[in-house]
Amino acid sequence: MRRLIFASLRKRLSFGLATAILLCTSPSHPRAQSGCDGQQIAPPYKGVVAFSNGPEPYSSCGPYGTYGWEFQCVEYARRFYAVALGVNTSKANGWGGHAKDYFGSAAQKGLLSFSNGVSTTPPQPDDILVFGGSSTNQYGHVAVVTGVQAGNVSVIEQNWSSSTGTASLPISQDSGTGSWTMPSRSGLPVLGWLRDPSSVPPGPLVTFTSVTGTSPGSGLEVEVSLDVPDDPELVDDWWELLMTSFDVSGSVTAIVQFISPASFPGQNGALWVTQATGVGGPWRVTVRLRHADGGNNQRGSKRCDNPVLPCAGFQPTPLLGTIVNTENREIVINP
Repeated sequence: MRRLIFASLRKRLSFGLATAILLCTSPSHPRAQSGCDGQQIAPPYKGVVAFSNGPEPYSSCGPYGTYGWEFQCVEYARRFYAVALGVNTSKANGWGGHAKDYFGSAAQKGLLSFSNGVSTTPPQPDDILVFGGSSTNQYGHVAVVTGVQAGNVSVIEQNWSSSTGTASLPISQDSGTGSWTMPSRSGLPVLGWLRDPSSVPPGPLVTFTSVTGTSPGSGLEVEVSLDVPDDPELVDDWWELLMTSFDVSGSVTAIVQFISPASFPGQNGALWVTQATGVGGPWRVTVRLRHADGGNNQRGSKRCDNPVLPCAGFQPTPLLGTIVNTENREIVINP
């Protein structure tokens, strides 16, 4: 393992920081609608086809089959996980119920759950997005993630009012906490995403070893130590450090971001920043590490230091690729 040390200069912070609604009914299904042909509406994803549920979302095109009412949204999620991933999606294994209930019953299904607006782990392909209910749709909705790009999550789904069976939904990350948030969709809140533990990408990860800090004089010094495995799988990978400091009042005093290929880890700190504007401390410093598999980033660093209006409008450079590891550390530095 290679250990990388990033140290600041004295008196500086160091571092390298629309559509109409569709519904998914309950297992106590009202009736099968007439005039519905169950046409394929999207190219197969990993060999699993999405079908049209026709014009009436509260009814179904077909009978209650192996994976539920055909072709409600939960039927596709259950069928995909069974056919493509080999998961037991029987009702006895916790896969019955309304779409909105899938998030709360993730453990019973043997899935990992990641809360929208809280989790620092973003969606990845094969995850199930779970939408809560609303005043006009008490059942919620589910969709299967097919891809994640900068600012968007692509899904395949059944029983949403689109003839394509696919959608691209916005997602953003909080630059301070690292949490990921997807906005409501036609009034349905995104509760979070579910993941089959066996689909978590294997392989070497860039990880924290330690984060420490001191306050010599009137400034700050922060030292970040990373472990970067000597592994050829990391050749096309990138990692990012994002450090944010807060003074005693809670105001942001500085933000620094550093992005580097894992195969060329930063030249021991071509970093970083700035005089802390909070006088006297203590300072709270948060450090986020993200490791992306692939992507096409430009190595470099960004910083913000504005003592009049601290770091207003700072926008970190997006880290492209699939995020395979996110870690956050917080330390308090006393004067």
